[in-house]
Amino acid sequence: MILLMIQLQNIPKMVLTLLTAPLGIIGVAIGLFLTNSPMGFVVQLGILALAGIIMRNTIILMDQIDQLLAAGESLWDAIISATVIRCRPILLTAAAAILAMIPLISSTFWGPMAVAIAAGLSGATVLTLLVLPVMYAAWYKAQPAATVDDSAKANTSGTSC
Repeated sequence: MILLMIQLQNIPKMVLTLLTAPLGIIGVAIGLFLTNSPMGFVVQLGILALAGIIMRNTIILMDQIDQLLAAGESLWDAIISATVIRCRPILLTAAAAILAMIPLISSTFWGPMAVAIAAGLSGATVLTLLVLPVMYAAWYKAQPAATVDDSAKANTSGTSC
């Protein structure tokens, strides 16, 4: 937590980062169940590594939001743009890590850890790209900007021609 605090320099962002770490447990449970793999020490190590990968993705996404805010975008637009901009790099790094686990799946000792990391990362990557922007917008109370049509409707007195 100290390292996250030093890197992010913001307590709410640290909390948001820590809240995304458990998103991988869903995929881990499904992967271990489908492959009938045991939950052991190496799986727990895999879950810790998985939490680090998920938090790294979160930091990357929040850093992009900060860059867009510094460039002058509104908070709402920065959240959406950052998610779109960072979607492909996050998906590609997750795919590389998942593919790297495939040779280990057949191993007796490391197989359950590989299943945990691959399955957890596949689910958590999608969830991070969906849940983190929602949590960020809720935490910082982001609102979409009123469009010209919305403001024109608000200015009408309700009469029609």
